Formats: sequence, structure tokens, C-alpha cells
Amino acid sequence: MQPKHIWLGLLSLITLGCMTVAGVPVLSPRPVAISANPGKSVPVNATRTPFQPVTNTPSSSSTISPESTKKPVVTRTPTRRPTRKPKPTIAPTVEWSFHGPGAVTAPIIFYHHVTPGDPPNIYCVSAEVFGQQMDYLQTQGYTPIPISLLVKAIREGANLPDRPVVITFDDGNRDIYENAFPIMQKLGFSGTIYLVVNYLDQDPFLSTDQVIEMAQAGWEIGSHSMSHPDLAGMQAATYYEVATSKKILMADFNAPINTFAYPFAETDADITNQVINEYTAAVGVGDSNAHSVADIYYLERIEIGSEMDLTAFANALPW
Repeated sequence: MQPKHIWLGLLSLITLGCMTVAGVPVLSPRPVAISANPGKSVPVNATRTPFQPVTNTPSSSSTISPESTKKPVVTRTPTRRPTRKPKPTIAPTVEWSFHGPGAVTAPIIFYHHVTPGDPPNIYCVSAEVFGQQMDYLQTQGYTPIPISLLVKAIREGANLPDRPVVITFDDGNRDIYENAFPIMQKLGFSGTIYLVVNYLDQDPFLSTDQVIEMAQAGWEIGSHSMSHPDLAGMQAATYYEVATSKKILMADFNAPINTFAYPFAETDADITNQVINEYTAAVGVGDSNAHSVADIYYLERIEIGSEMDLTAFANALPW
């Protein structure tokens, strides 16, 4: 067949509605409309659906909240380590027994100043050293007692601890309240303060309120005269310095004033006689730890100053 006749045959097939080629039905193409966009066509009878935004509305059975997509936050409770209770401090058992009347061994120590930092003179002890001395007394089994109990043991006999010690302070300096008093409070210690009446409420000495606070904590009060003069040879002033000081202190603090500390540790017969008339005992300076009725009006006290280290302090004590 000539090519011209072949093209005529194909054209006639297109114009026919339907015919078979090799036994296979051929559908004639559907008419198309020309799209505004070249190269694209849509069926003539196609219905365009207006644009609808897609909403993802999950079914109730599979609802996932934004929170559920996050990993759960795990709050960790910190592990608490068991608290170790401090071991209780067991105070050594102190045996008390009857002593006297007569000779009694009990060191009496005395201070003038307890100051912060380095001591400025020999009459001062630093608070640090003072604390070490008090700790030493405690670790060695010493028990502080009031001067009145020692006097009672010497005069009448009294129960005393194994290792009694009397801690005293002269002049009534304010640094005793500020530095010595807190240290002794922590250890359960108390002492005796010998006050100069005219120094009270004057700078740098104790105030009346501070003395009252110390007395309420168990401290005893003694007289150290009215104005702290060297009383030796001052017969005219003896009554005023010795007796009047006692009366004023008793009135100010509503407390017994039974012992006297000689200013500068000096005395003579007139002074001692006046003291005997007013007090049950008096204290001076010395290095003896043994006391008796014979020296009840001049009980020796060991002075503690800046030149005494802990070794010397320990060597001055009897136990």
C-alpha cells in the first residue's frame, strides 16, 4: 500500500466513533478545553472545587495534645543523706566529798584584763589564751567554785568537787564581760568579780546592768574598795574604802558582799582589822594553792598575765 493511502486510512479511523484494531476496542479521545496555561488541559465537564484549607482534626480516639508530644519532665527529689548526729559530749563524772574545816587545797587564780588580739601589757591576757586556759581546766577535771564555798569549807567544812578552782577578776574592767564572760558561759563556768565602786558605769569599766547579768549567771561579787588606793598607812580612809564600799555594793546589787580584795595586794594591821569587821575573808596575791583558817584574811591568789604561757599556767596548778 502506498504511504498516501495509509494516511487516508488512519484519518478515516479517527472520524469513526469506534472500531477495533487487532481485536482491541479503541475509545475515541474526549474533547478537551484549552487551558489558559499552555501545556495543561482539563476535561470540559470537570468541576473545580473551591480551595478548602485542610484542617487536621484528629478523631477523638487519637487526639494528641501538644503537651503529650513532649517528653515528660521528671522532677528528681534530691537524695537526702542521713544526718549524722554529733556525739554527745560526756562530762567527766565529778565526785564531791567533804573538806575542812581547816586546810583546803584549791587554786585561786585572778585576772585584770582579757582582751582581743595581742595583750598590750603584762596585766592583760588575750581572749585566745584565756580560752585555752579555761579549756585546760575543763579537760583536767577542774570544777570552778565560788569563793564563798571555799571560805565555808575552810571555816566550817563543805562538800567540794575533786579538783576545785576559784576564778576571780579584779577592778571590774568591761573587757571581762566582753571577752571572758562568754567563754566561761560556754563551759558552764562562773567566777567572782571584785569591783571598785567608783569605777562602775565609767568607761572602760563594767556597767551596773552588765554586773547584774553576770550575777544572774551565777557570778559572785566582792569589794575592791571605793577608789582603789594603796590602803597601807591610810587609817583615815580605811572605813570609807572598806566598809562603805560594801554597803553601796549590797544596795546596788541586792547581793551579799562577803569577801574583799586588797588594792595592790597591800594591807596592814588597821586595814586587816577593818576587813575582819566587815567580811568573812579577803584575798591577796601569792603562789600557794593550800589555804587554812590562819590565812583566811589573806588567801593567796595566782596572778595570770601575758607572760604566762599554757605550760606555766599548768605548772602553777596542783593537779
